[in-house]
Amino acid sequence: MGYNKKWYKQNRKRILREHKIYWKKYSVINKERLIKKSRQYYQKNKEKYKIYRQINHDKIKIRCAIYYQKNRKKIREKWNKYYNKKYKETLASWYGIIPQKTKCQICKKDIFFGKRNGKQAIHFDHRNGGSEQIIETPTSWLYRNKRTLEKEDIWKLCNFGMLCKACNSFLPTKNRNKFLKRLIKYVKK
Repeated sequence: MGYNKKWYKQNRKRILREHKIYWKKYSVINKERLIKKSRQYYQKNKEKYKIYRQINHDKIKIRCAIYYQKNRKKIREKWNKYYNKKYKETLASWYGIIPQKTKCQICKKDIFFGKRNGKQAIHFDHRNGGSEQIIETPTSWLYRNKRTLEKEDIWKLCNFGMLCKACNSFLPTKNRNKFLKRLIKYVKK
């Protein structure tokens, strides 16, 4: 018995719906196997993927932008879930070395470690003219590096100042002494 086009056309929606349900169940049950297969396929065809991405760069960019616009809320929820799990654990590992509540070292305003609100958060100051081992923003470094003895030593060597947002924005990272001399000179006029 051959393929019946008429029957398929009549039942197409039902078949697709059932197929979708089947693949959802299958992908949950065989998740690790499918990921492994996908990675193997990618490794074998890495060059093809690279060439395709170069040729269709604009097309891919537009497709990603459209996807983001349609799924912005879902992507945001996923990111927040990831942030809450990973970053909060990482920051919590630094409690003890960095106080949860302290005062700005210049204006004595209360500031807090781990706050997402920029006005109340600790802003770490590169007070050594940017010559610290941690070149990037210290808060970003803390988010990505869980506390270990090595990381703790690196942090202590940097000797960052703890300031509020206003004071940290006011002070330059480099040539600070020249800046302060000019400031004093200006204030005395």
